[in-house]
Amino acid sequence: MADLRRSSEDPRLPWLRLASLSWLGATIKTGLIKTLGSPEAVFSASPETLAQIAGWDHRRFDRFCKERHQAEPICPLEALDKKGIQLLTFNDPGYPPLLRQTHDGPIALFALGKLIPEDSRPHLAVVGARNASQQGYDIAREFSFELAKAGFVIVSGLALGIDTYAHRGAMEANGRTIGVLGGGVDIIYPAGNRRIRDQIRDSGLLLSEYPPGMPARPWHFPQRNRIISGICVGTLVVEASAQSGSLITAHLAVEQDREVFAIPGNLRSKLAQGTL
Repeated sequence: MADLRRSSEDPRLPWLRLASLSWLGATIKTGLIKTLGSPEAVFSASPETLAQIAGWDHRRFDRFCKERHQAEPICPLEALDKKGIQLLTFNDPGYPPLLRQTHDGPIALFALGKLIPEDSRPHLAVVGARNASQQGYDIAREFSFELAKAGFVIVSGLALGIDTYAHRGAMEANGRTIGVLGGGVDIIYPAGNRRIRDQIRDSGLLLSEYPPGMPARPWHFPQRNRIISGICVGTLVVEASAQSGSLITAHLAVEQDREVFAIPGNLRSKLAQGTL
């Protein structure tokens, strides 16, 4: 009974309950926390107070008012504690400060690895095509190596291709790198990146807004890109086709009022269409 009582009083639970309401949308959840300060205040607020938050439509507002007290945590606390996963809530010192400035930063992030609260080093996203050229891989690796040596934290998505070489270059410089995932931080995806994923876990940080056990889904990746760009002062696109997901990250960076950089390429190369 004592263990159950301690669990019910765990301060992480209200955050996990609010995070579970995926249908509510990140913009509204962020607005609720920025305005009311805590999930406890959100769950206890009057309808009149809630209605002042921007972004509601009648359907979601009515549903939230009816269902908020029945919300279950997005994952059990035991799943976090057993796997050593830290919960970074919107109010935690370890929550990325630049991401907190965006209008739709996740109210909670799941973190695995070495957390450095209030890290003052500039963060830079390095992204690009999964099927890039060898020259593109080399450039991503070399830029990340030199930037990491200069004191930048290199952020990418741990995908195959440019992302992998960006992470690798940062670690070869004994720098810090952060992988932002499209599934739970305990999920090995893609399978071919198991080794570098484990290296980042041991020396850097893995981040996700998705709970442990959640597999990566195609629609997760455009969503996670706002976190990659939102953490950083700027985004560097190395190689990208005209339809590349890396351009989503670049556009999000512009919307977040961050710098965007691109490596120019051959006019006739499809892999240069996006960067050009």
